[in-house]
Amino acid sequence: SSFRVDFRSTHVRYLNNLEEDDLYKRWRSNLNDLLMPVYPGQMRYIRKNLFHAVYVFDLASVCGLESVDTILSMYENNFPIRFGVILYSAKLIKKIEQQAGELPLSSAGKDDSMEDISSLITRFFLYIEENHGPRLAFQLLSNVNKLRSEEDLTEETLEVHHVEGASVFW
Repeated sequence: SSFRVDFRSTHVRYLNNLEEDDLYKRWRSNLNDLLMPVYPGQMRYIRKNLFHAVYVFDLASVCGLESVDTILSMYENNFPIRFGVILYSAKLIKKIEQQAGELPLSSAGKDDSMEDISSLITRFFLYIEENHGPRLAFQLLSNVNKLRSEEDLTEETLEVHHVEGASVFW
């Protein structure tokens, strides 16, 4: 029941790159620093992509959106980890399974994009990442979660107006 993710895949959307980002320029890049003693429980701050945390989640789920806030919190606290996500749509996967592994045609006459909120958020995320960078794309997801949690809903639902409201911050 376990699975593996190839972190070199283009499907992984990374928030940071320890080897190239300016935020980590002050860190040492020598791998011999791994052998030096460090306080128990603390990770060594080395400017190499040694540790990867790749999360796989559906953005339409509350758990997925709350995970984004956890990722951003660890990123802002300078954890020496490269953070990435793989985004998927549970509804789209269910449709593919019902059609014996065939992708559903998006131009089948009706527009299903508005009923699948996860695909909508994923497309918006990819657009922001491409045009404004990964940091703002992850911040968009955090804003969607803030708007959803402000309504104090007891049920775990996400609606289109949460995504539209998050885009106002841009």
